[in-house]
Amino acid sequence: MSMSNRLKALLLSSAVIALSVSSVAQARNYEPHGEAAYTGVVYEIHLISGGQAVDPAILKADLDYVGGMREHHAGALTMSEDYLAKGANPVLRGMANAIITNQRFEIAVLDEVRRHVEQSPKVLADFGARKLVLRPVATEGLEHRMTFMKAPPPSAVDHVFSGGATVDEYDVKWAKAMIVHHQGALDMARAYNADPNGRNRFLRLMNLDIIQDQTYEIGFLERLIGRYSGDVAAVELDPSMVHGMLLHGGHEAMRHGSMDHGSMGH
Repeated sequence: MSMSNRLKALLLSSAVIALSVSSVAQARNYEPHGEAAYTGVVYEIHLISGGQAVDPAILKADLDYVGGMREHHAGALTMSEDYLAKGANPVLRGMANAIITNQRFEIAVLDEVRRHVEQSPKVLADFGARKLVLRPVATEGLEHRMTFMKAPPPSAVDHVFSGGATVDEYDVKWAKAMIVHHQGALDMARAYNADPNGRNRFLRLMNLDIIQDQTYEIGFLERLIGRYSGDVAAVELDPSMVHGMLLHGGHEAMRHGSMDHGSMGH
């Protein structure tokens, strides 16, 4: 074997080893926002055959997820804005405001993911029959550029400080609708993380946050519904209050969601 071929073989072997250890590389830069704010592009490393592109199934998994979750988050904004226009419970108003703050930021994150995923990968090393490429998948540090600070969801302490604010029928309807909506986000997040083509580690980590945060909020809303003085079961879920789920089985989710919410909080 010639020196050139041995070098190529060594580099290819090293690349495969590197891939087995970690499939993510990060390139960083600084972008000004008042004072210098740290942001960087997150890359995945792929080893592909000569003229081939990154596996279309991987791209489709990312783009389908981003499109679905973005639409879903936009629905949460609409639902929260509706509550702020009509609802009076201070604890739920706090939750609606937190949802708006946090999910607007996540929508910006998803838009950045789409922008990067739709770009062509960069060739890191060309071995002839194989290429090592960097696929841009996300922007790291957006919270600095956008001066974002995560809004905490309400807790039992907020209810105490609200003076035990009354939970009315509209509160129950909105809470039931948001529980179904949150469950849709959990389903999408878990489905992407279970998909063998869902390899974007940035999205996978974001999904862990979504699962943690929205599981907590579902539990909180269920407990709050239990404070309703009337018959919770008689307050039916209103499908028209659930937004942003029609592109990914929203009607089906609402049918399943309506089965058990009558007993929530009991």
